[in-house]
Amino acid sequence: MSKDSLEKLNFSKYNSEEVNQVIRQHLKLITEEILNFKDRLGLVSIILTGGFGRGEGSVLIKDRVVKPVNDYDISIIVKKHAPFLKNVPDPRVFGIISQISSKIKNKIQSAGVDIDILLYDQLPYSENSIKNFEKRFGSQVIWGLDAIGLLPEYDPKEIPLSDGVKLLFNRMTCLINGFPQANINRPNFSIQQSVKALHACCEALLLISGNYSYSYEERGRRFKLIFPNEFPDLSKNFPKLLEYIEKSIKFKLFPDYEIFAGYRELWPTVVDMYFEVLKYYIGKTYALGDSDLESIVNCVLNNLRGKLSENIIYWGGYLLNMWAHKIRVLKCDLSCKPKIYLYASESFLLYLMRYGYNQEYIELARSYLNRIIDVTDKDDLLELRIKTIKAFGSGAYEA
Repeated sequence: MSKDSLEKLNFSKYNSEEVNQVIRQHLKLITEEILNFKDRLGLVSIILTGGFGRGEGSVLIKDRVVKPVNDYDISIIVKKHAPFLKNVPDPRVFGIISQISSKIKNKIQSAGVDIDILLYDQLPYSENSIKNFEKRFGSQVIWGLDAIGLLPEYDPKEIPLSDGVKLLFNRMTCLINGFPQANINRPNFSIQQSVKALHACCEALLLISGNYSYSYEERGRRFKLIFPNEFPDLSKNFPKLLEYIEKSIKFKLFPDYEIFAGYRELWPTVVDMYFEVLKYYIGKTYALGDSDLESIVNCVLNNLRGKLSENIIYWGGYLLNMWAHKIRVLKCDLSCKPKIYLYASESFLLYLMRYGYNQEYIELARSYLNRIIDVTDKDDLLELRIKTIKAFGSGAYEA
């Protein structure tokens, strides 16, 4: 993409050149850092995804200062794959990405960057998924070959429901991260994390009803239209879920922390809704029926273990990333992807943080987390929370 093309992009619903100019400068810095590793990556393209890629980026404007609320989501398209596995990235690429992210963090104080990988040769064969669907229809090329068109013309109604499972568990980390008692000095951060969880509820329910969209604005419109009729039990038991989803969409497009008054009250309310949506979604996806948290976790572990060939690569990337962050992890259980163990641990940890002490659950939380990062019998909830965040942020990428 040429400089002129980048200048023409709009990154938020503000449709403001003042906002666009700040985002544009950030993207140029990100692009420059990635290009420093161009040859080592076998780089073909740099793609802007997420909210900014679809022109719905979250930006705070205060006293004429423009500040992104969320990280920049970047996909890099590369040609280097793992030895003997042409459909899997070279594990060394994950270490390079960790270096790039650290350097960008030092240059852009107001936002970080999340980078994932696509293999150029595999683009035409890429499976239908939430991530790939959104890349295909809601992203922008900011450097290199315009390769997004090589992705198939995905039908959102055919996205596997397992993708919604992964989405819900990935956003569970946000609720753990936003725990109010650990964010007394940064209430706005706690609100942001709760909002992300609300979005996951909306997206998962749209997915399972066949109404998924890559646009936040369109999701809000569709959810309001279908919620009472498509999900009568959820609507009856949690009538305020619709109101909270509407607020979360508004916050995403035009961030204002006054939309959600009281971060301490917001968090438990969202967690209650979240567990109910999770239970509903898992039940419908795997025909599980009415079940407790242990049954839900066991179901997810059994269904998302992954193939041995893939697990080897995921563990390789996980360990490389953790070591790059100076966290010396010496664990490798190839029977399951590292992040699936994180899912299991987080389920019990979040439950304990919301509903209080349960000896069985704290032992389960420690046991699963200990499979990917060192945990002791003396680790309490706050210590387990910190180690969970380290594992997620430093090594456990998308499963």
